[in-house]
Amino acid sequence: MMVGEEEFLEMENLATLKGVIQYPSRIKCATLVWTAFQLGLEGEK
Repeated sequence: MMVGEEEFLEMENLATLKGVIQYPSRIKCATLVWTAFQLGLEGEK
């Protein structure tokens, strides 16, 4: 780790979306499942 940089656990999750950046029209498709999961968890409250 370099000085001034912090490691974030989310970075591992975001690494799975790295290939999607090459196809901007697919970004919503790639994040749809995560968005639905998050909304489902929020609905449980």
